[in-house]
Amino acid sequence: MKKAGTHIISNPGIMMGKPVIEGTRITVENILERLGAGETIPQILEAYPHLTAESVYTAINFAAQVIKGTSQKLKNEKNLPHRHIGHIEIHNKITMC
Repeated sequence: MKKAGTHIISNPGIMMGKPVIEGTRITVENILERLGAGETIPQILEAYPHLTAESVYTAINFAAQVIKGTSQKLKNEKNLPHRHIGHIEIHNKITMC
C-alpha cells in the first residue's frame, strides 16, 4: 500500500476543495476532529494505514499556520469587539461555540 504524502493540497475536485493530505481524500479537518475527540496518533494511523505520523504532524502544522494567519489578520483590524470565524468565536481567548 502506498503511503500518503506529507503535503497539504486543496483541489476543487477533491473533497470540495478542503485541504487534504496529498494522495488521499483525508481532510485536515478530519484529522483535527479525531485528535480533538481524544484519539491518539497511533489510533488515527490504525484507522488510516496509508497515513504516516509525519502526515498527521503536517496536518497539525498546516492548521496552526492557518490560525496564525487568521490571528494576525484580526490583530490588524481595528475596533472589532469580536468576530465569528466558522464555529469558533474569538474574543480575548478562543472558545468553541
